[in-house]
Amino acid sequence: MEKRRCDECESTYFATRSEMLNLCPECAHQLYGYENCKHTFKDGRCTKCYWDGSTSEYLKTRPNNKAKLMKLPLGIKKVSVLCILQSGEQFLLLKRKNPPNQGLYTPVGGKLDPFETPLQAALRETKEETGIELDDMTFCGILTETSPTKYNWICYTYLAEIPYQEAPPCDEGTLEWIAFDVLSELPTPKTDWHIYDYSSRGQSFIFEAEYDADLQLLKMKELLLNQDLLIQ
Repeated sequence: MEKRRCDECESTYFATRSEMLNLCPECAHQLYGYENCKHTFKDGRCTKCYWDGSTSEYLKTRPNNKAKLMKLPLGIKKVSVLCILQSGEQFLLLKRKNPPNQGLYTPVGGKLDPFETPLQAALRETKEETGIELDDMTFCGILTETSPTKYNWICYTYLAEIPYQEAPPCDEGTLEWIAFDVLSELPTPKTDWHIYDYSSRGQSFIFEAEYDADLQLLKMKELLLNQDLLIQ
């Protein structure tokens, strides 16, 4: 798992465990109100995020209400990328071991880092999660997800046709090649079938999905053609 050094407290941490570039989850939480890691320490480090418990002088002396003033509202949408890797009629999908979508098959992807374009994020996430280094990817469309919980996303979707290779190991779960005709039989987010369908046909999309408080998909619409989509 990739490690980075926090610019604030100077602790090493697992890059995928923080929502901000170059800040550990503890400092991202203290400074900007992002969700913190539920730390579990062993041998002086958190077993989940690798933070060593360090605190900067600034955080030690900062007024206690500073984080509250900077805390982001619950429903603010996060920006992410989905990276569809296809070889013929097969897709390289990740069976996720962590939330969101834990236990489901999804394309690789993740949140944008600060100052990063969506394409740069897609290329980086593909390399970080699969080891596959690409020069370019094809933009397919955008998925916007809205719920009355913290699960609110804007997701840029990209596609790359790659030569078949053995599924590489991944820290985020298990990568597997899945044939297009069995996708409907697998546990996947209900939105993703439409993403595979449109992207495979080369049809651009802007999807809008709405969920209830239990994250059950209520409705989904394609905005370019103004069409309501069937929820499978």
